[in-house]
Amino acid sequence: MLGTSGMERYRKLALAEWRKLKPLTGAAGKPADYEESHRRRGITHIMQTLAQGGDLHEELWLKLADKRAEQHPDDAIRIYRHQVESAVGQTNKEGYSVAVRYLEKIKTLMAQSGREQAFSSYLETLRTTHKRKRSFIAMIEEL
Repeated sequence: MLGTSGMERYRKLALAEWRKLKPLTGAAGKPADYEESHRRRGITHIMQTLAQGGDLHEELWLKLADKRAEQHPDDAIRIYRHQVESAVGQTNKEGYSVAVRYLEKIKTLMAQSGREQAFSSYLETLRTTHKRKRSFIAMIEEL
């Protein structure tokens, strides 16, 4: 999904975060907090996959983006932008709707960091690149 340099960056981040996780155990080795334990298992799976050089299924990339969005919005934006291109590539209204949902996430993240102008430039690039996809262009005009 991401280029080689992007994958390597995420592998390094994953390894660093994986090493920080401490096991959550209570009495008799059972999880102290089931929800936290379950959440960590999901994150650990993502980090292990990346750390071991594997690629992630699209669903896991999106989970990773959602987890990193608050503290590392640029990481999430990069993943969401890839999803936008993939969805627009479907060349149908359903794909365009999916793309718009990711664009809304990108817009929110960029606004939170004061980069509204950068988002406007990104939209303009999409308009130029996909000018023949009139349904998509009409949908993004509402952003």
